[in-house]
Amino acid sequence: MEERISFDSDRQQLAGVLHAPQGVGPRERRPAFLQLRGFGSNKESETMILAGRRPARWGYAALRSIFWALATLCLLIPLAGTAAAEGAESSAGSAEPRVWHNIPYASTARSHLLDLYLPATGGGPFPVILWVHGGAWHEGSKGLAEYPLPLRVLERGYALASMNYRLSWEAKFPAQIDDVKAAVRWLRANAKPYHLDQSRIGAWGGSAGGYLVALLGTSGDVPDLEYLGLGNPRESSRVQAVVVWSAPIDFLRLDEHAAAKGCSPYEGRGHSSPSSPESDLLGFPITERPERVKATNPIRYVSPDDPPFFIQHGEFDCTVAPQQSQLLYDALAPVIGSGKVTLMYLPAGHGGEPFEKDSNIGLILDFFDKYLK
Repeated sequence: MEERISFDSDRQQLAGVLHAPQGVGPRERRPAFLQLRGFGSNKESETMILAGRRPARWGYAALRSIFWALATLCLLIPLAGTAAAEGAESSAGSAEPRVWHNIPYASTARSHLLDLYLPATGGGPFPVILWVHGGAWHEGSKGLAEYPLPLRVLERGYALASMNYRLSWEAKFPAQIDDVKAAVRWLRANAKPYHLDQSRIGAWGGSAGGYLVALLGTSGDVPDLEYLGLGNPRESSRVQAVVVWSAPIDFLRLDEHAAAKGCSPYEGRGHSSPSSPESDLLGFPITERPERVKATNPIRYVSPDDPPFFIQHGEFDCTVAPQQSQLLYDALAPVIGSGKVTLMYLPAGHGGEPFEKDSNIGLILDFFDKYLK
């Protein structure tokens, strides 16, 4: 039996750094770890509050102007409410999806935001797909302006939630999986007002995001990988279907697998270096604490009640060698049944056009349809 590893001490150490300074770090850059166009490269919209200004003195004339402005506003509010309702109805009947941007799914960090998209028509409840972006856990964002591919799920009548999570310069593991699970719990807790089906939630992610959805799928309600202090503790973080693209699974074997494929070390130094994305995620060189690193492996938590998995990997991938997905498949198939897990190799590197083809997206949507409808 494997030794139980607790991450509670890591969370306590993070207590003073959860609020990363705004504007620090590369969330707006194009991810280097997953070369799929636009994964989280668009700028997030922000609401800023300017502090430190002295308030102006209020004179009689200014107060009188405010009084008449408020009186006018009171007269216009009923008309504005009617117009807003009509605008919402018009939007729902158009070809454009209904969208809510920057919804807080937790209140601990500024990264705790998601965007929610509903199909243009229909009253739901809609099954939900949670999209988790890539970017080496170091960059990327929920924004889909430059990479709208996940929005394809709307065509089949799904709602889409695209989330931010704390990046490795904001907080170390397990903050990232804590955030993903908090987003799932939020979706369930708020299913009714947003017309979502809380019993049918799928997850989809690529590269670093693929790792997080793989861990989400296998660890379910594992207490050591779930921080209920982020909100909605009575809700489950389990999902019913998982799509994994090009994900690192066993950090300690990434360099071994790359060498076996004839690939050069990742960025010239390898995944086991102290400055690798995996070491940065954990906060220490992964070779120094192998037992702790093993506790981050989604395979460790595989159990018969795990959801179905659809796994794809580029056969020429030298960023994350395809043997990583084979490990995940080999662990899942005998436990949940080979009929519930699919592994496909695409003629691609770390992402690219074969992943994005209509025929391939159709396979993903068919998988979600099979298990979420």
